[in-house]
Amino acid sequence: MSSEKKGREPFEALRGSLVGLEKVQHVLAVASGKGGVGKTTLAVNIALALARLGQRVGLLDADVYGPSVPVMLDLDESPGRENNMIIPIRKFDLKIMSLGMIAKEGQAFIWRGPVVMTGFR
Repeated sequence: MSSEKKGREPFEALRGSLVGLEKVQHVLAVASGKGGVGKTTLAVNIALALARLGQRVGLLDADVYGPSVPVMLDLDESPGRENNMIIPIRKFDLKIMSLGMIAKEGQAFIWRGPVVMTGFR
């Protein structure tokens, strides 16, 4: 098995377990093991640039330790709900979802391991 294919396996497994991604053609993940290196800034700028080019773009802020997309994009509304699913907010030609939209202000997430994965599904 090639190292490239082996490196994609965890992402493909995650993608297959998420509801609603069957029709998504491309997924770009911005990740780092270190905090404060600009992951969110990079992700937001890539998403906005692609949207300006006419692409359909969704932005998922899955940072359980400090979701900052709502602050960066000045989002103050809460996502909708339909059929037990959370409906992303639409702004700047993006569909946006962040853990920061689910938590009450000042509330911390105490999610670890399997609980995190269940929350995203």
